[in-house]
Amino acid sequence: MALIDGVLTASQGEGFLPELEVRILLGWNPQDITERRSLLVNPSDEEAPVVHLSWKPDGQDYPETLIFSGGYRLELALAPLDTGQLSGSMVLVMPDSFKSYLVGDFTAYSNHLRYRNGEVDLHFDHDDTLAHVAEEYLVTQFPEGLLESVKAEHVQLRRAEASGQVMARVVLTNGAVEQRHVRLEKSEVGWAVVPGSMETRVITPPSEGGATLVTPTFEKAAPEQPKAQPPVEKTFPELVAYVDKKVLLETQSGRQLDGVLRRVSGNRLWLVMNVGSGNVERSVSDEELKSVTLSNWPAD
Repeated sequence: MALIDGVLTASQGEGFLPELEVRILLGWNPQDITERRSLLVNPSDEEAPVVHLSWKPDGQDYPETLIFSGGYRLELALAPLDTGQLSGSMVLVMPDSFKSYLVGDFTAYSNHLRYRNGEVDLHFDHDDTLAHVAEEYLVTQFPEGLLESVKAEHVQLRRAEASGQVMARVVLTNGAVEQRHVRLEKSEVGWAVVPGSMETRVITPPSEGGATLVTPTFEKAAPEQPKAQPPVEKTFPELVAYVDKKVLLETQSGRQLDGVLRRVSGNRLWLVMNVGSGNVERSVSDEELKSVTLSNWPAD
């Protein structure tokens, strides 16, 4: 079941057009349901939500629909369950010649996501699918406890090209507000974020300090000693933008490590360093890290 645009819908059937469908025009906004809300409609009530009852007769490809503005009995209760979900119970008895009725408990979704076996169908082409994939991806890009909320604000879906783009607003617990852009492509496994496609724009800087990213500067020789450029402050999660670049790390103990930044996940980053004729991977926690300096030579 679903509650979208104020319409509560119960459908039966796997095809594009359901075999049986009941649509109740409630006019309720799912975001306004912050506690249990109930509705009782008796057959004699003059003001009742309009109900559409649709079914596909045997041998027909398209459904027939009856519209009722009253004369039915409805006992409905909805309560918040989870993000994008409501729990509910319903008793609906219709006055049609078939004496149709609908009784039971249910979970109603408040978005256009399609579910299969309880999991989001990543192959379904819809803005809500791309928003869901982008939000799930962005959640994994921050250390535990740093992310306050992430919300997709704009989705661009290009079905013909099997690609899209999502702009999301990210709020961090350190007070920072960011705008993150990611590109998505559709493959055999469904919609997914294109690795390395994320772009970040800081709307509100953090109120707390983070790791320091030092960008090297190049100046012509001058008679006077050039002034040192101030470091660029970055929060730890923003270091994801420098994955696969050669960097020089300085730890709180004063040790310097140079190599290629391969991954930033949780509260650690991973650096691949050349040792003799081979490579060694070293991880550094956000507590150990003091600064990151971008090297001026390209990564392999």
